[in-house]
Amino acid sequence: MTGLKRMELKRNVSTEHHRRVSYRDVWFINARPTIVRLTTSGNDEEKASACQLITAWMDRCYTLCHFAFDVATNNPKELMRKYKTKDIVCFFFGNELEFNEDKTGDGDSLVEVFNSLKHDGCLREGYKFTHYANIVIDGGDIPKRNSQDSQNSQDSLVRIAPDRWVFTPLVKIDELFMDAIIVDEE
Repeated sequence: MTGLKRMELKRNVSTEHHRRVSYRDVWFINARPTIVRLTTSGNDEEKASACQLITAWMDRCYTLCHFAFDVATNNPKELMRKYKTKDIVCFFFGNELEFNEDKTGDGDSLVEVFNSLKHDGCLREGYKFTHYANIVIDGGDIPKRNSQDSQNSQDSLVRIAPDRWVFTPLVKIDELFMDAIIVDEE
């Protein structure tokens, strides 16, 4: 991980057995296997659930990487307006994404997908998961929300590959947690 400060994690997540674990433990023992199982299940609804779960982890890992651990975990309101969804999308999907003022770039589409999964729990109108695509965004323009013609509406869908939405950040999250420093609380 070049050019990025290492995350510092504390063992501050309590378990039912009163053992304290870190976010890294929760990721590798619980979250990651669940997300991978849902993604590889072949069930479209389960793949959509995996996309929603990875979105929450993307948000958390971004804040853990860029802000002090105690602020990111204990006082997230202090972070309001210190970063944007675009920053998270660039962090996980690369800085080469195209962002345009008229919101027609692939980066802008990914920002919309991230926001819809994080805040609505599903894709918003005009976006669709497609299991046949091998890229994150598979063609299409930003949807015209008031389109009367259903065929025209299908052509304007932004298609999202759920496997790529999950596995691209999953690899980066693995790297971040493997490189993290665990600081035991006293």
